[in-house]
This record gives sequence, C-alpha cells and structure tokens, in this order.
Amino acid sequence: MIPTQIENQKFAERLAIAIDSKGLKQSPTVIANLFNSKYEGRLITPHTARNWLLGKSLPTQEKLVLLAKLLDTSPEQLRFGRDREK
Repeated sequence: MIPTQIENQKFAERLAIAIDSKGLKQSPTVIANLFNSKYEGRLITPHTARNWLLGKSLPTQEKLVLLAKLLDTSPEQLRFGRDREK
C-alpha cells in the first residue's frame, strides 16, 4: 500500500472505533443520515459515507470537524489518531 492508502485505512479504523463508542451501527446510511441531519452544506450520500468507512476517501476538513463533533471526539483524534495539541 502507498502512504495515502495506509493513512486512509487508519482513518477508517479510528472512525469505526468512534462509531462503536457512540453505540451506532456501522452503516453508510446511518452515518449519512446522522451527518446530514446537522450539516448545512451539500449533503453526503451513503456512498460517500461508505467510502469513509472503507478508507477509500477522507472527508474534507469542514466535514471532518462536524463528524468528530457528532461522534464525541476531536478532529485531530479522528484524522491523525492523536489528541488536540496544546
């Protein structure tokens, strides 16, 4: 795997952990519906959520911030696997 694929896969693993810790089903439809219920921009499709869950793509920074908030974690933890730096 190339570095980008490795990072995407690690993001998907952290996303799965955050979803589990929130007690949600790891379903693209569930994630898309949760996200779209709070997002004020262009909505995502379940296919987009599926790509996040599989590590095929990453959300934009704006979407990552909201996703982290919805899952009670930090964007830094979700994206990079570390807590907010002081």
